Amino acid sequence: ALRAAFKAVHSGMQVAFLVPTTVLADQHFASCKARFEGLPITVACVSRFQTPQENRETLARLAEGKVDIVVG
Repeated sequence: ALRAAFKAVHSGMQVAFLVPTTVLADQHFASCKARFEGLPITVACVSRFQTPQENRETLARLAEGKVDIVVG
């Protein structure tokens, strides 16, 4: 899935990883951040572990095209 996400981002698209639990979202977010470290790919997470303000900011950045991969 991460290879497909990389290919999509490389083609100018945004990617959303949707997962069923908050814990899984946190784990996938950490995996994505580690995997794409050093590359010009912005990864963000939307979950209840973030504050409502952080989630709003992430969604705003996503709408602006400043986030390449979002996990939620």
